[in-house]
Amino acid sequence: MKTLLGLSLVLLFCANAHAFDYDKMCTKVKSCALEEIKKTTEVPEGMEQVFEQLFDAQCATILTAYTQKFEDANIEAQANACADTIFEMSCEDLVASKGEPTSQVCKDFEAAAKEAGIDLDAPQLSQ
Repeated sequence: MKTLLGLSLVLLFCANAHAFDYDKMCTKVKSCALEEIKKTTEVPEGMEQVFEQLFDAQCATILTAYTQKFEDANIEAQANACADTIFEMSCEDLVASKGEPTSQVCKDFEAAAKEAGIDLDAPQLSQ
């Protein structure tokens, strides 16, 4: 259960930061989450699909709230650059990051978002 919570934090940061690479980022985080869950828990038949749907729903909800904000602040290129660095991380490194940006590109994106008044720590559930 700790693994699921930790990966949810990663998903929140990744989803918040990467509106334009939705499929790429959600697929990566979902894959890593399932890999981690399977390391510590036997996943009952059919539950893998439930987990996938949970991650997809979280990703879609959060991204809907942030996409326009990134466009308005003109930081979508920075979001994509950060997404690319996270996509290249191993699942082990992604889980270890606990949702915190580790690359300079992602730190720069986070700073740009903060400067634009976008709070990446508080998922927006409505636009």
